[in-house]
Amino acid sequence: MAPMVARLGSRRLKPSVYFSSTAQTTSKPPAIASQIHAMRPSPGLVLPRPAGGVQGGRKRGAAGMASDNPGTLPRGPARIRRSHPAPARPTLPARTGTLGRGQAMRRLARRALLAAPMLLPGLRAAAQGFPARSLTWIVPFAAGGITDTSARTLAQRMGQVLGQSVVVENRPGAGGTIGAEAVARSAPDGYTFLYGSQGPMASAPAMFPGLRYDPQRDLAPVHGLGASPHLIVCAPSRPWHSLADLVAAARARPDGLTYASVGVGTSPHLAAETLLQATGARMVHAPYANGTQGLNDVIAGRVDAMWDYPLTSLGHVREGRLRALAVTDGQRVRLAPEVPTVAEAGFAAAESVPWAGLFVAARTPDAVIARLSAALREAMGDPKVQEFFDGTATVLWPEMGPQELRAFLAAEIPRIARLIERSGARPG
Repeated sequence: MAPMVARLGSRRLKPSVYFSSTAQTTSKPPAIASQIHAMRPSPGLVLPRPAGGVQGGRKRGAAGMASDNPGTLPRGPARIRRSHPAPARPTLPARTGTLGRGQAMRRLARRALLAAPMLLPGLRAAAQGFPARSLTWIVPFAAGGITDTSARTLAQRMGQVLGQSVVVENRPGAGGTIGAEAVARSAPDGYTFLYGSQGPMASAPAMFPGLRYDPQRDLAPVHGLGASPHLIVCAPSRPWHSLADLVAAARARPDGLTYASVGVGTSPHLAAETLLQATGARMVHAPYANGTQGLNDVIAGRVDAMWDYPLTSLGHVREGRLRALAVTDGQRVRLAPEVPTVAEAGFAAAESVPWAGLFVAARTPDAVIARLSAALREAMGDPKVQEFFDGTATVLWPEMGPQELRAFLAAEIPRIARLIERSGARPG
């Protein structure tokens, strides 16, 4: 497996993320039974006289092949002679004129579609008894980040609502696409679902031409989670005390400064690219599969800056290990009211607020999706859950159901694609 490299300009850094080599599998929809017209053999059907007579109580056919059952057709190329013409093939009645073969097939298809609901009792029964066992919530990023802690907070309450445990499983790497692909390939039964953030759901199609899943075709929306801004941070040892200082330094040294994110095409990466495009500055992207490792490298001075979530970086800011330069939202966050917005720093076009939603494999029964959506919405209304998300500067989306999330994603994918195209960022 070859490492993925983000290129901006002529400089590049090798990240520690890789693509999954899992082979793609596909599943076919259940076949619909067609009508079969049975015909009995004609009473006038006469078998040819066997050549070679009878030997040892066994008849020999025209080709000399023995037949153990004298009442059956002999084996071999013997031909059948009819005493009168075979009955005509039954035809379907037409309303007017003669019904062609194509019309007949289309009519049969329509009848099969009308009968299709009778073929799905198993799915209905499974949906009515859902869930009957524990569920798995795939988080496509490393443990300890905002996606992981957010999922675990919601999973605990969702498990109480559903009456089954919800187990969070981390599958980091390749900007979140490894975990997303795992859910896209999972059984469409609702027992495995994805923390689908902006990166693997909206930017991956534009970032990775060989992406082995389609967010809109292979994954089904369940419910929106919410949106949270980023903090732009650097080490206190750096000479920059504002976002304007960082932008001026990047302009003075094109590709001379580095910035970290949790992966190519993720929302922190796109937020950084939004600023660079708005200002004309150039920096080298250093993607990490583990956001904690990226923060540690910024604190140690090995990377110049990072776009990160308030939940994971604000504690370091409070303890003096990091300096917050700006927040990417249009208004200051309650957790850090002293940190200015990008607009207040003079870069209103650099506003960027990432989002996330819950997704399952495509073809999951609607009843199962509705059950999961209702459980997540109820979990969001829990006071303890709301308190947690208030502490992460996240605005929850309790009213964004499956259809609303589907429409949102359909508009977001082309918007992100245009941003990536202008940035020139791509894996190598």
